[in-house]
Amino acid sequence: MSLEFLNAFKFMKRDEFLHNLDPRTKLVLAIVYTISGLLFTQIIPLLLIFLSLIPFILIGKLFKQWIKSIRGLSFLMLFMIILNTFFLSLSFAIAMIIRICIMVSAFSIFFLTVDPNDLALSLISMKIPYEYAFAFSLAFRFVPTIAIEAQNILDAQQSRGYE
Repeated sequence: MSLEFLNAFKFMKRDEFLHNLDPRTKLVLAIVYTISGLLFTQIIPLLLIFLSLIPFILIGKLFKQWIKSIRGLSFLMLFMIILNTFFLSLSFAIAMIIRICIMVSAFSIFFLTVDPNDLALSLISMKIPYEYAFAFSLAFRFVPTIAIEAQNILDAQQSRGYE
């Protein structure tokens, strides 16, 4: 099991249009995409929502990192397709996969383009208490670090024969 896909959510400093947008704008965008992905149940509207995320990925030059985040979920997607097809229907399974891809893509764009310091300052400027803004920023900053440590532990156990 590899946690390498979590590095696809690590902030990358670039001088691009998407990176220079206000963090609050990107947070609202990620939340709107997530909610819209949860509201629809048919495949076509979900597919259109998912496809509307592609320009953001291309504008931000995030394609390689985005592919890593989607590829990291391939086992989950395969598992969901098998179970949902067996117990419910194939169309429901595809709709669920597209929903997950929408949410992962929206927040992948958010995490890859938002500096944790800028996010904390933006949250404070929105009158969110400093403690909450700091906690959110700290959690945001340490997820990739924790993923790297977990991957190191898994690699060490695998090298010792534990699987």
